[in-house]
Amino acid sequence: MRICKLGVLLAAVLSFAFTPTAVSQNVYGTIAGTVTDASGAAIGTTNVVLINLDNNEKHNIPTDGSGNYTFANILPGRYKIEAEKAVSRSSCGSRSW
Repeated sequence: MRICKLGVLLAAVLSFAFTPTAVSQNVYGTIAGTVTDASGAAIGTTNVVLINLDNNEKHNIPTDGSGNYTFANILPGRYKIEAEKAVSRSSCGSRSW
């Protein structure tokens, strides 16, 4: 009976000895997307603003030429995303009154 208990104890010790240690969890996330117009066409070179609704913290990032953006290392929370594209006066045309 003593040999059986020793075998069980040895098995338990060995199983703990070779168990990998726990890796800490990452609490950060990523928010990614593409800015598009009403027809679904991508809008490049746009400024995207990520606003934390709990503390009003803002993060700004430009999109690439295809309208893609990625906010990395974002804490969990409630967010709002806004996008704005600067348009030059010459592309808007001009009007005289």
